[in-house]
Amino acid sequence: MSVSASLSAPLRIDVWLDFCCPACYLAEPRLEEAVEAEGGATRIAVVRHSYELLPDVDDTVVDAFGYILHKFGGNQAQAEQQEQRMADLARAQGRDYLPHRPSANSFDAHRFLHLARAHGKADSFFAQVQQDLFAKATNIYDTAYLIQAATRLGIPSEEIHETATTDAYAEAVRADRGMAREAGATGVPYAVFGNRLAVPGVVTVEDYRNAIQQARRDSEGGHTNSPSQPFTVLDVPHDAFCDPDTGVCAVRLPATKPSSGESATARQ
Repeated sequence: MSVSASLSAPLRIDVWLDFCCPACYLAEPRLEEAVEAEGGATRIAVVRHSYELLPDVDDTVVDAFGYILHKFGGNQAQAEQQEQRMADLARAQGRDYLPHRPSANSFDAHRFLHLARAHGKADSFFAQVQQDLFAKATNIYDTAYLIQAATRLGIPSEEIHETATTDAYAEAVRADRGMAREAGATGVPYAVFGNRLAVPGVVTVEDYRNAIQQARRDSEGGHTNSPSQPFTVLDVPHDAFCDPDTGVCAVRLPATKPSSGESATARQ
């Protein structure tokens, strides 16, 4: 690829997410704002990848807050502090956040995400499903819900039926997780900018913009968009992240609080 072609090509951002990840819910509007500020969809292509938190969890639907309470050894005050901080950050971005929401295995939701991607609808699908989960406490793990969500996007009914009744896109979901491992993902959300710079966790809009600008500067010699190639992990503070190995989420507490040097953790 020539230098001129590289400069004119849209910058690609690969981001790994899970529907049930509160940190991903916080990151989405920030990344979207940064993308719009840096030229929007005509200059930047965001590709959302599947990354399940705790893929071994079964299909039993439970209350997410119960997991959080368990991680804090039944300490109600600490668990509520964790969720209140998440809620404050979400609401500061104009998003509702309900602590009592369903939690279960998200593998089928990710299969439907890949179905939506095949029709250029991945962004809309992910945004709607996360909004329904965190703002409305909808059971997004239910097959009937996933069918309805895909139908609303105009995806052909025969493909929706195939996805609902077979293991369609299962390998694509697993492949996404494998790519994240190769890319060195240590938490979600995990974003790779132009196959050169990685940003783990939820950072500010300004930090996302800086990553976009730096990736553009670094791409002047031309590049390919293979997320598995080596790149630099930017050392910027994050507000929250979810560990893909343990399913533990951590949120940075306000500096005004006595425990400002610590992070509250919770299983989501």
